[in-house]
Amino acid sequence: MDTGFITLMRKLAPDLTDEMTRRALILERISVLQPVGRRQLAAKLNLPEREIRNTAVLLKELGYLELDASGMTLSKKAEEVLDSARDFSKAMNGLTETENLLANAREKLLAKNTDFIIANSIADKGAGFGVDTNIVTILSPEAEEALGLLSKEETAEEILKYCLKG
Repeated sequence: MDTGFITLMRKLAPDLTDEMTRRALILERISVLQPVGRRQLAAKLNLPEREIRNTAVLLKELGYLELDASGMTLSKKAEEVLDSARDFSKAMNGLTETENLLANAREKLLAKNTDFIIANSIADKGAGFGVDTNIVTILSPEAEEALGLLSKEETAEEILKYCLKG
Protein backbone atom coordinates (compact mmCIF):
# COMPACT_ATOMS: atom_id res chain seq x y z
CA MET A 1 0.00 0.00 0.00
CA ASP A 2 1.28 3.47 -0.90
CA THR A 3 2.84 5.06 2.19
CA GLY A 4 2.08 8.57 0.92
CA PHE A 5 -1.61 7.72 0.75
CA ILE A 6 -1.50 6.20 4.23
CA THR A 7 0.16 9.31 5.66
CA LEU A 8 -2.37 11.59 3.96
CA MET A 9 -5.29 9.50 5.16
CA ARG A 10 -4.02 9.54 8.75
CA LYS A 11 -3.72 13.34 8.59
CA LEU A 12 -7.00 14.15 6.82
CA ALA A 13 -9.30 11.52 8.24
CA PRO A 14 -7.95 9.85 11.36
CA ASP A 15 -11.48 8.98 12.47
CA LEU A 16 -12.25 7.26 9.17
CA THR A 17 -8.90 5.48 9.30
CA ASP A 18 -9.71 4.14 12.75
CA GLU A 19 -13.17 3.01 11.70
CA MET A 20 -11.92 1.29 8.53
CA THR A 21 -9.16 -0.42 10.51
CA ARG A 22 -11.68 -1.62 13.12
CA ARG A 23 -14.02 -2.98 10.42
CA ALA A 24 -11.12 -4.75 8.70
CA LEU A 25 -10.02 -6.29 12.01
CA ILE A 26 -13.55 -7.46 12.77
CA LEU A 27 -13.91 -9.05 9.33
CA GLU A 28 -10.53 -10.76 9.68
CA ARG A 29 -11.36 -12.19 13.13
CA ILE A 30 -14.79 -13.37 11.98
CA SER A 31 -13.10 -15.17 9.08
CA VAL A 32 -10.95 -17.11 11.57
CA LEU A 33 -13.63 -17.80 14.18
CA GLN A 34 -16.83 -18.15 12.12
CA PRO A 35 -19.50 -18.76 13.03
CA VAL A 36 -18.93 -16.52 16.02
CA GLY A 37 -21.23 -14.69 18.40
CA ARG A 38 -20.90 -11.03 19.31
CA ARG A 39 -19.92 -11.72 22.91
CA GLN A 40 -17.16 -14.16 21.93
CA LEU A 41 -15.83 -11.80 19.26
CA ALA A 42 -15.88 -8.86 21.67
CA ALA A 43 -13.86 -10.89 24.17
CA LYS A 44 -11.33 -11.98 21.54
CA LEU A 45 -10.84 -8.41 20.30
CA ASN A 46 -11.07 -6.80 23.74
CA LEU A 47 -13.76 -4.45 22.44
CA PRO A 48 -17.13 -3.58 23.98
CA GLU A 49 -19.94 -5.87 22.81
CA ARG A 50 -21.98 -2.77 21.89
CA GLU A 51 -19.25 -1.71 19.46
CA ILE A 52 -19.20 -5.18 17.89
CA ARG A 53 -23.02 -5.15 17.60
CA ASN A 54 -23.08 -1.72 15.93
CA THR A 55 -20.32 -2.62 13.49
CA ALA A 56 -21.92 -6.00 12.74
CA VAL A 57 -25.26 -4.35 11.90
CA LEU A 58 -23.50 -1.96 9.53
CA LEU A 59 -21.43 -4.73 7.90
CA LYS A 60 -24.60 -6.78 7.43
CA GLU A 61 -26.36 -3.81 5.78
CA LEU A 62 -23.35 -3.45 3.46
CA GLY A 63 -23.62 -7.14 2.55
CA TYR A 64 -20.42 -8.33 4.25
CA LEU A 65 -21.93 -10.39 7.07
CA GLU A 66 -24.57 -13.02 7.47
CA LEU A 67 -26.18 -13.30 10.90
CA ASP A 68 -28.10 -16.30 12.19
CA ALA A 69 -28.61 -18.27 15.40
CA SER A 70 -25.14 -19.84 15.17
CA GLY A 71 -23.44 -16.43 14.94
CA MET A 72 -21.79 -14.20 12.36
CA THR A 73 -20.22 -15.51 9.17
CA LEU A 74 -18.65 -13.72 6.23
CA SER A 75 -20.61 -13.36 3.01
CA LYS A 76 -19.10 -14.04 -0.41
CA LYS A 77 -18.75 -10.27 -0.82
CA ALA A 78 -16.63 -10.10 2.34
CA GLU A 79 -14.45 -13.02 1.21
CA GLU A 80 -13.66 -11.02 -1.94
CA VAL A 81 -12.33 -8.00 0.00
CA LEU A 82 -10.78 -9.81 2.98
CA ASP A 83 -7.17 -9.81 1.75
CA SER A 84 -7.35 -6.11 0.86
CA ALA A 85 -8.94 -5.34 4.23
CA ARG A 86 -6.14 -7.25 5.98
CA ASP A 87 -3.49 -5.32 4.04
CA PHE A 88 -5.21 -2.03 4.85
CA SER A 89 -5.40 -2.84 8.54
CA LYS A 90 -1.71 -3.78 8.68
CA ALA A 91 -0.68 -0.65 6.80
CA MET A 92 -2.76 1.62 9.01
CA ASN A 93 -1.26 0.06 12.12
CA GLY A 94 2.27 0.45 10.79
CA LEU A 95 2.64 -3.32 10.63
CA THR A 96 3.83 -3.61 7.06
CA GLU A 97 7.31 -4.18 8.46
CA THR A 98 6.21 -7.77 9.19
CA GLU A 99 7.11 -8.57 5.60
CA ASN A 100 10.75 -8.28 6.68
CA LEU A 101 10.13 -9.18 10.30
CA LEU A 102 13.45 -10.78 11.17
CA ALA A 103 15.57 -8.25 9.27
CA ASN A 104 13.73 -5.37 10.98
CA ALA A 105 14.05 -7.06 14.38
CA ARG A 106 17.80 -7.59 13.84
CA GLU A 107 18.18 -3.89 12.92
CA LYS A 108 16.38 -2.88 16.13
CA LEU A 109 18.48 -5.32 18.16
CA LEU A 110 21.70 -3.78 16.88
CA ALA A 111 20.47 -0.17 17.01
CA LYS A 112 19.31 -0.50 20.62
CA ASN A 113 22.35 -2.59 21.61
CA THR A 114 20.20 -5.08 23.54
CA ASP A 115 20.98 -8.66 24.56
CA PHE A 116 18.00 -9.99 22.63
CA ILE A 117 14.72 -8.99 21.00
CA ILE A 118 11.47 -10.85 20.38
CA ALA A 119 10.09 -10.81 16.83
CA ASN A 120 6.35 -11.52 17.09
CA SER A 121 4.81 -12.54 13.79
CA ILE A 122 1.29 -11.24 13.35
CA ALA A 123 1.12 -11.96 9.64
CA ASP A 124 0.93 -15.75 10.00
CA LYS A 125 -2.48 -17.36 10.37
CA GLY A 126 -3.23 -18.31 13.95
CA ALA A 127 -0.73 -15.89 15.46
CA GLY A 128 -0.74 -12.37 16.82
CA PHE A 129 -3.61 -10.29 18.16
CA GLY A 130 -7.10 -11.60 18.78
CA VAL A 131 -6.01 -15.25 18.95
CA ASP A 132 -4.62 -17.41 21.73
CA THR A 133 -1.34 -18.28 19.99
CA ASN A 134 1.88 -16.61 18.86
CA ILE A 135 4.75 -17.37 16.52
CA VAL A 136 7.86 -15.65 17.84
CA THR A 137 11.57 -15.70 17.15
CA ILE A 138 14.12 -14.73 19.79
CA LEU A 139 17.06 -12.91 18.22
CA SER A 140 20.38 -12.24 19.90
CA PRO A 141 23.52 -10.82 18.28
CA GLU A 142 24.80 -14.40 17.89
CA ALA A 143 21.70 -16.45 17.04
CA GLU A 144 18.01 -16.79 16.19
CA GLU A 145 15.68 -19.20 17.96
CA ALA A 146 12.28 -19.73 16.29
CA LEU A 147 9.73 -20.96 18.82
CA GLY A 148 7.02 -21.95 16.36
CA LEU A 149 3.27 -21.83 17.04
CA LEU A 150 2.69 -21.80 20.82
CA SER A 151 -0.03 -20.64 23.16
CA LYS A 152 0.60 -17.20 24.63
CA GLU A 153 1.35 -18.85 27.99
CA GLU A 154 3.85 -21.27 26.43
CA THR A 155 5.44 -18.36 24.56
CA ALA A 156 5.87 -16.42 27.80
CA GLU A 157 7.39 -19.50 29.50
CA GLU A 158 9.89 -20.00 26.65
CA ILE A 159 10.91 -16.34 26.73
CA LEU A 160 11.39 -16.53 30.50
CA LYS A 161 13.50 -19.71 30.13
CA TYR A 162 15.61 -17.89 27.52
CA CYS A 163 16.12 -14.94 29.90
CA LEU A 164 17.11 -17.20 32.78
CA LYS A 165 19.66 -19.23 30.82
CA GLY A 166 21.37 -16.07 29.53
